[in-house]
Amino acid sequence: MSLNSKILEWENKNIWIIGASQGIGKALAIELLDRGCNLFLTSRKIDSESFKLNHSDKLSFYNGDVTNLDDMSDIFYEIEKNYMLDFVIFSQAIYDPGISISKIDSYNLSSFKTNFLSVYAFTPILIDKFRKRKTGSIVFISSLAANFYTANSGAYSLSKNSLSYYSKLIYMENKKHNLNVFLVEPGFVKTRLTEKNKFKMPFIISAVSAARYIIHGIEKGKFIIKFPLFLRLIISAYNLIPDFIKFKIFRKK
Repeated sequence: MSLNSKILEWENKNIWIIGASQGIGKALAIELLDRGCNLFLTSRKIDSESFKLNHSDKLSFYNGDVTNLDDMSDIFYEIEKNYMLDFVIFSQAIYDPGISISKIDSYNLSSFKTNFLSVYAFTPILIDKFRKRKTGSIVFISSLAANFYTANSGAYSLSKNSLSYYSKLIYMENKKHNLNVFLVEPGFVKTRLTEKNKFKMPFIISAVSAARYIIHGIEKGKFIIKFPLFLRLIISAYNLIPDFIKFKIFRKK
């Protein structure tokens, strides 16, 4: 069952990807460029040297701090002067494993600010514009980690759990306004972030594969796009385990 409008044609769609300099965001940019989209790419440091690709006339770059609401607002209104955005994709994320959430730490604060609060602060500006013209799509890239927690990786899981929950609320409140909302929860994806992990990552996939999963899910009009299948099923089974057992298994050693 499709909870969003299906996408039948990508050609000349105007798409803003926030957090596009690496990982899933960059892979999405490359895949969508191949489909003929006009792309507006934002990160703290991003330029044409990062994307040595054809169709450069369909690429625009905007440097900005995703956690700075003024930066994001300025970029948004600058794009909208000449283009009507069809999609905004939130792909920004930071991750640093092995840090306890039981104490105040600069990473924990930055993680929550980048992965969730930046989205929470800026999304209402998008929604106001999209509601007025009764069209628009927002893609929130969260993580299967939103559904799974272990000691010393709590800041990332907490921020992504907040993002997933927020996405569901945004969907519920805006479907009647003809807006499309997509929640993406990937498993392990081979990026600079996951290179930090010191453990074996089951069912890990490339950023290109992740981008193709996302595009396929959007085309089908899916609201929640989770992948890969086997890891999704494992985490679903994990969530059937009573909390007191989880705490015994996954507590900090």
